[in-house]
Amino acid sequence: MSKIIFVTFLFISSVSLAQYSSDAATPEIYEHDTIVWFGADFSQFNLCNSKKVGQDDKLYVYIQAWKEQYDNLSNTKLAYLLKREKVIDDKAYTDKAYRLLESERWIYNTDEKPKLTPSDLQDLIQEYESEEVDGIGLVYVIESFFKGRPTSVNGYFVWFDIETKEILHIYNSVGTPSNSYYNSWGLEINWDDSLPVSKGMTGYWYHGMLDATLNFTIDFKTAIPRKERQY
Repeated sequence: MSKIIFVTFLFISSVSLAQYSSDAATPEIYEHDTIVWFGADFSQFNLCNSKKVGQDDKLYVYIQAWKEQYDNLSNTKLAYLLKREKVIDDKAYTDKAYRLLESERWIYNTDEKPKLTPSDLQDLIQEYESEEVDGIGLVYVIESFFKGRPTSVNGYFVWFDIETKEILHIYNSVGTPSNSYYNSWGLEINWDDSLPVSKGMTGYWYHGMLDATLNFTIDFKTAIPRKERQY
C-alpha cells in the first residue's frame, strides 16, 4: 500500500511540475482563437526590497499605479502578440483582488523572497469570478518585484478553464526592470496625474512587467504548432 501511495505522489508531483514551466506545450491553450484576459493579479504580490521594509502603507499607492499602467495593454495588442483572433477583457475580479493587501504586510527583505506553488495558484484561480461561463482564461499573477542580484519582476501567466477553474498551464516569466520611460513596444508611457509623482519607482517596475510579458508572448508564439501557425 505504501508503494502505491508513493507512486501516486510522484505522479501528481510530475503533473504539477510539468505545468509549472516556461514551455507552453499544453495543447488546449492553442486550440482556442478567443481568450478571456483577466489582466494582472496583484493579490499575491510582494516587494522584496530591504530599503523599503516597514513602508507598506506609504507605498501602497504604487500597487494601484502598476496595475493601472499595465491594464493599458489593449486587447488588440495582446491578441496580436499571442496570434489569437480575439481577446475578451474581464478584469473586474483582479481590479479588486489586490486591495486585500491594503491591511497586510507586503514588503519584505530580499532574503525573504516568497515563492508561489502550483497548488497556491490553483487555490487562487478557484476564487475567480467571471461574466464568461466557459472558454479559456489567461491571467498574469505577479509574485514579486525583487531588488537584488539580479533585480527582477517575477510572475506567472496562468491558463485555465473558466468553467471548471482547472489550471491548464503555468508559465513562469521573469522580466528585467528599467529606468526607460518607454515600454517594450516602443510606445511612450502616458502618466496619469493621479498616479504617484515619482515616475522612477512606477516606471522602473512597470517596465519589468512589460518585459516579462514580451518574453512570455515570444515563447508562446514560438511553441505554436506549425499547422496552426499558418492560420
